[in-house]
Amino acid sequence: MTKVTIIFLLIFVVNLQGQSNSISEIEKAIFRFTNKERTERGLKSLKFNQELQELAKIHNKNMNDYDFFDHEDQNGMKIGERRKAFFPEILGGIGENIAFNKGYEIEGTAKRLVKQWMNSPGHRENILRKEFTQLGVGILVEGNKIYGTQVFGSLVAKILTPIPQKLDFGAEKEFTFEFLGDFEKKDITIFVNFPDENAKFYVSKTQYYTGVGSYKAEWNGNNFKFKVRFDKGKGIYKIQIGSKGEVFQEGIEILVE
Repeated sequence: MTKVTIIFLLIFVVNLQGQSNSISEIEKAIFRFTNKERTERGLKSLKFNQELQELAKIHNKNMNDYDFFDHEDQNGMKIGERRKAFFPEILGGIGENIAFNKGYEIEGTAKRLVKQWMNSPGHRENILRKEFTQLGVGILVEGNKIYGTQVFGSLVAKILTPIPQKLDFGAEKEFTFEFLGDFEKKDITIFVNFPDENAKFYVSKTQYYTGVGSYKAEWNGNNFKFKVRFDKGKGIYKIQIGSKGEVFQEGIEILVE
């Protein structure tokens, strides 16, 4: 009896490992075919991003577990809100493609899903959007059902400093980020929005911002840092990062009391 049980478990593990390897190959093939669509049209290839892939896998699992097929999950969250909930440390633009199919094989499934997306105007737009620079692909197989999700990003930075839940008014804190942007480092833009909309942030003796501060990055290789003094009102401070004077709406929020 013991021997039979052990043999059964070993076969079960091998089958799971085989499926896991196949799923990984499908994900890689989708990534490859997606970049082929871009490069054939003169666009840059997308780079792999682990956090975006995790977001894709999370959504696949939700769709399967809660039996729905939609960009909005069982909690009413869309991709931007899921990014904030699961990976608040990454900053930049984000987009999502989803697909559902039945039956799978490595090359056939990958080609079919990418073709499916390319034949849909909204999904095609995501694949060919020049602003996107990163991609994560997730595949989930349940029986003969297959869920596929692509999460695209135009990510600019990832915070390496633990995000404080709360700071005291007047505190000063240094933040370190990893640079993820697809632009020159000299073009990075850092703004911090203050709770006090009338607070002045001087950049010279005569020039100042109102309600927001502009900060300069201090570089060390591919990482940069800057310090913020939290003395411009009590409430939510929001760190936003972008390039050439513009920042993404998504940011890191810190409560100051």
